[in-house]
Amino acid sequence: MATKRDLPVMAQIYLEDRQRYFSWVLNPQLTDLVAETKRERLIVALIDDQVVGFAALYELISFVHLLFVAPQSQQQGVGLVLIKALRRMAREPLTLKCVQRNSSALAFYQQIGFVITKDNQYATPPNFTLKLVHPDWN
Repeated sequence: MATKRDLPVMAQIYLEDRQRYFSWVLNPQLTDLVAETKRERLIVALIDDQVVGFAALYELISFVHLLFVAPQSQQQGVGLVLIKALRRMAREPLTLKCVQRNSSALAFYQQIGFVITKDNQYATPPNFTLKLVHPDWN
């Protein structure tokens, strides 16, 4: 579980990723993470006691609202550790949305067992809804 101590690092990871890749978000702020995750369960991934990633789960519908990994910690299994932890907390199969042009995230989700259930091509930004149907942790 995330603690108040973890929030500044989580907020920085979130802000930097949004500034880099989320062109549709106007003027992202450090305070956005707290504002956008009310009523969600936040978890962190740690390497050497340092926050390297986090996820937010809206438990009522088992929806993964956010999953972010610091750039220097990507491709090290952090995302999978977060998904496994969320799956243990969820009452139903996990669902999430992935921006269509985020091909690396989409490939990751599909590799571990998520399938596209809806093409939201007219949303801003265009995205896919995915559901964890066939978990493959190998």
